[in-house]
Amino acid sequence: MTNPPLAPNERTALLDLLFRRISTMDDSSLRALHQLTIEVRPGQRIQLPPRSTPFTPPPPPPQRPPITKPSGIGRRNFLLGLFMGGSATICAAAAAGVAFYDQTLRDLLLQQGVLPSLTPLPPTSTASPTLSPTPPTELVDQIAYLQSIVVGLTAERDDLKVRLGATETNLNNANREIGRLNGENSVLMTERDTLRIKVDGLTADLSAAQNKVTVLETATQQNIKLIGLYNRLEAADLDSTVKTGLSEVDDSLVSLNNSQTAAAQDATAIKDDLRVIDNQMVTLNASVDWLDREVATLTANFRAYQTALSNVQPNVDVAESTNRFAADVATAMTFSSEESRVAVQAMGALVARLPEFLNNVNQQTIAPVRTWIVPDQQGGLYKLLIAPLRNGLLTSLQQLINSAENVKLIYNEKLAQPAQRVLEQRGRIRADIKQVAGASN
Repeated sequence: MTNPPLAPNERTALLDLLFRRISTMDDSSLRALHQLTIEVRPGQRIQLPPRSTPFTPPPPPPQRPPITKPSGIGRRNFLLGLFMGGSATICAAAAAGVAFYDQTLRDLLLQQGVLPSLTPLPPTSTASPTLSPTPPTELVDQIAYLQSIVVGLTAERDDLKVRLGATETNLNNANREIGRLNGENSVLMTERDTLRIKVDGLTADLSAAQNKVTVLETATQQNIKLIGLYNRLEAADLDSTVKTGLSEVDDSLVSLNNSQTAAAQDATAIKDDLRVIDNQMVTLNASVDWLDREVATLTANFRAYQTALSNVQPNVDVAESTNRFAADVATAMTFSSEESRVAVQAMGALVARLPEFLNNVNQQTIAPVRTWIVPDQQGGLYKLLIAPLRNGLLTSLQQLINSAENVKLIYNEKLAQPAQRVLEQRGRIRADIKQVAGASN
């Protein structure tokens, strides 16, 4: 009888149910189910023989070694292959799963020794008649194939046991050899540590010696450079230069000393001349004062004469009036001699010259002299000449003379004499160097 196709939702539910059942199987059941479905092609159905009478479970088979898990087959790989085989394969696997849970097929696998002995599960409730346990040919072939694999694996296991025994013997021998080598290694490590300590000490000594050699090499190079610089210094002929310079300076100092002596004498003479000028300035100042007073008196008298003359004849020039008066007097002097008339005329000329004289003597004599000769010594020649000479030139000249004296003193004490001593010492050292150099050669 042909079963109608499943609806999509029924198919999905059935697949989910089968997946849940298959996922709870042990490894042996999964392998058996894999062998049942390995030859199924898309569109085929799994035909299980019917069971006519209830199946009585056989006695448990003898104890067999566990079946080695075939390479490449596992729960995950089986499930992956089961669901990758297409819809027909999935249906066949589902039917095989249902059949696997049937007591007859499970008892058959137990009888062949494919599955381990377990307490049989209760029969699955079904409305179909009881089936007879007739295994398919493919299952029998698969069981024979698995048994051959078990035989091969058993032989391989026995060989591995033999090899394991030999390996254990070799391992024991190797362990004994390792123990002996460990003892020798311990001795060698002790010797190595001792040698390392000695090598470290020698290395430290060598490093210290190398450092000393480096220091000595550096010092030697520096000494060689210093000797070269010393030779260059000697080639500069400093001694001759210093001697020549000192000689030239000595000659210059002799000239300076002569100039200093002359300058000191000139300064003394200038001081004396200034003292004389100071005294003469007092006399000149008194003379100017006298002249100023006399001119003032004469001017006052002349003004009185001018006033009296203007009272006699107003608006008349004094010089002209005086000359005319003198001429009239000379004419009126009939009893006098010619000399008297000349004297009267000369007097008139003198009086006529007085106004110009009095005016010029103040402007051209007294006023200019007062510019240079003053009574308080704060202006005039004191400010322009005498004070600069005394306070400036003479002071600077005296300082120059003192500085020249200090220069001579410092030159002799700080340069000439020490330089002479150093030159003599350098000469002695140079002689010692030549003596040592000659002895080493």
